[in-house]
Amino acid sequence: MSKFALGRAIEEFCEDLAAKRSPHTVRAYRC
Repeated sequence: MSKFALGRAIEEFCEDLAAKRSPHTVRAYRC
């Protein structure tokens, strides 16, 4: 997986977590 693809996947993952309001997990991923 390219760095761009990985970064994009992490961004989407973090947006999903933010939508679910999981600040502890989002902080763990430094998003």
